[in-house]
Amino acid sequence: MRKLLLFMCALCAILPLTSCIKDKEAAYSFEFEVQAKLKDDADWDALKAYFDENYTNESMVHTMFSTYADACRKSLDLFDQGRNRVDGKFILDHINDEEDVVILLGVLSGKDLREPVNSTYWDYNLKKTLYPD
Repeated sequence: MRKLLLFMCALCAILPLTSCIKDKEAAYSFEFEVQAKLKDDADWDALKAYFDENYTNESMVHTMFSTYADACRKSLDLFDQGRNRVDGKFILDHINDEEDVVILLGVLSGKDLREPVNSTYWDYNLKKTLYPD
């Protein structure tokens, strides 16, 4: 029983140290993705060209070698920078049906990891709120 108690005490002393080691530096990448549901193919073609030119091309992929926590923070910053540059009026001009929606995602990737870190969307209700007829 005494050996078990000593083992448990040693385990409790070591566990907090392993959490510091757990978030090792690794290679991560951040990129934008677009998901959309639009009834009009011409509207989708225009938006696809816009996003391909400004967000989803290879030059917009950011790579980093850091801890997971730092990669998340950097990804959130990169997403905010991209979201602040977006031409919302142009996107809303191509949303013409009540079921239309466009979503811009920021995705963090690494070894065995692919997760969205942030997103923003445009839909018909937003268009009618910002630009009532």
